[in-house]
Amino acid sequence: MEKLLIVTPGTLPVPAVKGGAIETFIQFLIDYNEKQQMFDITLVTKFDKECIKQQKKYKNCKFVNIKYERNLLGKIFNVILSKLKIRNFLHHKSYNELVDKYIIANNYFNKILFENNFKLICDFDINKYKGKKYYHIHYNDINSEMDLELQKKIKYQFAQIEKIITVSDFIKVKCDEILANITKTIPIKISIDIKNFLHIDSACLNEIKSKINSDNQRIIMYAGRLVKEKGVLELIKAFKKIPASYNAKLVIVGGVTYSDNRVTEYIKELYEESKGYNIYFTGYVNYKMIKYYYANAEIFCLPTLYVEEAAGTVLLEARTLGVKIVSTDSGGIPEYLGKNDIKVIRDNDFIDNLSLALINSLNIHKVEEYSIEYYNCDRFSNQVFNCLE
Repeated sequence: MEKLLIVTPGTLPVPAVKGGAIETFIQFLIDYNEKQQMFDITLVTKFDKECIKQQKKYKNCKFVNIKYERNLLGKIFNVILSKLKIRNFLHHKSYNELVDKYIIANNYFNKILFENNFKLICDFDINKYKGKKYYHIHYNDINSEMDLELQKKIKYQFAQIEKIITVSDFIKVKCDEILANITKTIPIKISIDIKNFLHIDSACLNEIKSKINSDNQRIIMYAGRLVKEKGVLELIKAFKKIPASYNAKLVIVGGVTYSDNRVTEYIKELYEESKGYNIYFTGYVNYKMIKYYYANAEIFCLPTLYVEEAAGTVLLEARTLGVKIVSTDSGGIPEYLGKNDIKVIRDNDFIDNLSLALINSLNIHKVEEYSIEYYNCDRFSNQVFNCLE
């Protein structure tokens, strides 16, 4: 059995006890390998006490837990020394420095899969790593809009990568803009744990229904980070244009990022814009509970406006529970929309058009059946592993 090293981004731990889309996809891979035993896997991840307990159930995956410091003071100290051209002998090594050290010390893997760790690829000499190397890109990190010097560096580094796996055709096209003659790119659609989303506990469902007071109200839901590029402010403005006769309520699920419930200036603006309207903010919600918000919703809206999304995991989650979808033409999102979903073009009339799309969706009383089975996590994992030929 071939030895496969999977290198995580290091932001959150795997298994995905703290959530995280990429970390969840990586867990799909190691879970699938437990059943199929396709590789002898070693997985490098961020250290987490809770995660250690979950790791013990895996028989076909060895975990390397990287413990490192990420305090702000240390970062500032390192920057100052760097500017003064003084070598810092006391600094805590970064996650990627420790990963690099581990790989060089254990240089016996047949294959290495880098999971969206762009900084590691750019900043370290991956040519020192033995075995075939693969890169799984989840964001719009590589494109022709990058600085020319960075493009040159990327071309050199990615010449050592066998294949790049992308999460959408959109990201493949973007990568090919500068890497078409250097390495092969293969799009593989992302997935979700369908069985988990379909397992609904009635007590939890009623708890969330009571919390958001959804009785006799038609719930329009957003889930994600509360940041400008996601178009949340524009969604609120569009919602305010919906006539009161529709008895609609907007439920906004999420915080700044992950478990961060800070109230930023942007979030204050969202609160201010929402005053006097039937709009409810949940703050950060544990990923395990997200499905109960979907289950209470009639429409899910992903109004991404100022950024190009790589893919649309939340769209698959919503569709699994039979929720109608309204989204935009951002990046790879259209690839994840069904024929009955509504796509809004991002133009000067975006807010009016988004409002009209939500009204049109409210007027559709029957949700067309759409097969979600293709997006199951086993299909995804099998396709990714088959790319590592």
